[in-house]
Amino acid sequence: MTDGMKRVVVSRAHHDAYAEVHALMEKYAGNLGAEGLLAVAANIVGKIAAMQDQRVMTPQMVAEVIEKNIEQGNAEITAHLRGKPSGRA
Repeated sequence: MTDGMKRVVVSRAHHDAYAEVHALMEKYAGNLGAEGLLAVAANIVGKIAAMQDQRVMTPQMVAEVIEKNIEQGNAEITAHLRGKPSGRA
């Protein structure tokens, strides 16, 4: 992460939380589709953003964390899909 944001080393807890969320996404992908999953994820992100301690994180800081992690996630899935014959990247 750049622009003054500290880079966070991904801990085991980060990895485990991501793995569980990813498993839930796969579980419901067939029923919700990509747009439905996006709506659910965006709703959760909005709630987590609202729960941040405003004495520690400004709205701009929250937006930057969200933006940088969306960029990282996009880069990761694009690289993954490019390696698959049926990829949609």
